[in-house]
Amino acid sequence: MNKYWRFISFIGVVFISVQVYAASNDYTVRMHNVDDLATLYINGELLYKAQWGYYGTEPDWEYIAHQPGDSGEIDITSDLVTGDNSLRFTLWNEQICCYTSLSIDVKENGVLIFSDSIYESDSSSGIKYDNTINITIAEPTTTTTTTTVESTTTTTVSDSTIPEFPWFSQIDKWKLDPMGNNTNCNIGNAGCAMTCIAMLHKAETGGYNPGPIDPRILNTFLNEKNGYGESGCIIEWETADRWDDEFSEQLNGDGLEWVELHKTSSKYCEDNWEYLDEQLAQGRKIVVKVNPDLEPHWVLVYKREGNSGNPRSYYINDPILEEYEIRTLQYYNNKHPENTFIACCTYEGEEWLTNTTSSTTTTTKCPPKKIYGEDSEEVELLGYLRDNVLKQTPEGGELIKLYYQWSPVIVKAMEKDEEFKAEVKEMIDRVLGLVEEGTE
Repeated sequence: MNKYWRFISFIGVVFISVQVYAASNDYTVRMHNVDDLATLYINGELLYKAQWGYYGTEPDWEYIAHQPGDSGEIDITSDLVTGDNSLRFTLWNEQICCYTSLSIDVKENGVLIFSDSIYESDSSSGIKYDNTINITIAEPTTTTTTTTVESTTTTTVSDSTIPEFPWFSQIDKWKLDPMGNNTNCNIGNAGCAMTCIAMLHKAETGGYNPGPIDPRILNTFLNEKNGYGESGCIIEWETADRWDDEFSEQLNGDGLEWVELHKTSSKYCEDNWEYLDEQLAQGRKIVVKVNPDLEPHWVLVYKREGNSGNPRSYYINDPILEEYEIRTLQYYNNKHPENTFIACCTYEGEEWLTNTTSSTTTTTKCPPKKIYGEDSEEVELLGYLRDNVLKQTPEGGELIKLYYQWSPVIVKAMEKDEEFKAEVKEMIDRVLGLVEEGTE
């Protein structure tokens, strides 16, 4: 059983966490992609401003030249009171070319509880965004503090910080890693497509066998294999799928496989929603090119959930984000309604072929659901633990992310080893016993 020690240890960490985590709520706000002036009023008082060309908030902001402003993380905990709190966000646009934009993130204990954004072509002056959210903070107790967020325009999903499909950011610690032989190219400014393929490799291998995979590892492989061609930083799509070739004996099937590429010039994939439907129905994933008239960018389409042809129905992993958030192609349709996407490259695999297809999920990646059943009392109780204990602290939030990262691997191991499955069940039963004691 030594080969499963890390899985068992992880469940042990969750077991311990039930006993030691108590709520201590901290609240932060970030206003970024600011063009031109964003303001935050808390309980009617103007407290924070962020502006185009500056990092931080007035009066301590720093000039960052000709780029969108960013307030950074603002700790607003001391600005809030027990009971109802109003947070009003506004965006003012100057009469200057050519766009106005703002992204807002509100977090409780490091977990995103509200987000919204605007990006419009607008050269007129005036207020372009005005939205108030209400945060209600209950009286402190010895166990947990309950926070309710209401918005006049937006509803967020509590698990929006947990990727359903493996996700990486191209602007993470590897953002300055050079790509190919072009000295101007690095992962941060040109690695969107490559980062999407790293996500696919992560999904296909599980990230545990043959070993870890991330954009840095895949980029190193591509640099060694001339995977960016003569241009320096334009990816060779067929080469990118070969990272797992040497591990094929350890994988079920051939690993990640490139299927086909439809370039911008062919116009075949230009808002071809039927093509996306057809590929997703086969369990394939599609890397699509968006932002045709702005800065070209590639994102990963991993499932459809809703009506065909509606951009809101197509869920994407976007590598340009600093932190994960749920997005659909509607985000880029808002920026360019005429052509949401203009090119696409399709891949297929074995491990995830039926796990995130359009409309349904056919294979559970959750160990408790695998053991007790989808609608069991045990699963409901563990959901209570997640939402009312672990989510109340930053450390608990990290445990949740770790769990979702490793749970597909645990399920796969349980399917192959009944003895290991029994050990997992025994440990989860111990966790359930603690949760039951805490709720009595």
